[in-house]
Amino acid sequence: MDTPAACQIERLPEDLLVHVISLTSPGDAFRATAVSRAFHTAADSDTVWSRFLPSDLPRFAKKELPRTPPSTKKGLFRRLSDEPVLLPRKYMVRLDLTTSGRCLI
Repeated sequence: MDTPAACQIERLPEDLLVHVISLTSPGDAFRATAVSRAFHTAADSDTVWSRFLPSDLPRFAKKELPRTPPSTKKGLFRRLSDEPVLLPRKYMVRLDLTTSGRCLI
């Protein structure tokens, strides 16, 4: 009897799943958590969400983050996509959930 494909994917190494999911979009990473336990674990990893955060995050949002920032990179991404951050010169920016790009408001 053949093993279902869903079970076969569970056999892939977690670091491979993390790498593959990190090459997608934030929206895809959120959806990947529903695929299987292995995908859920991989899609929630800080490695995946670090890839979606801007590389200059400390410079662009340092003073605007709460005193106790979210404990995970995924939480930080959600915070920055749900609530715009006020930047110098009266600009507001938030991260786009589908592309992880910056949206100036």
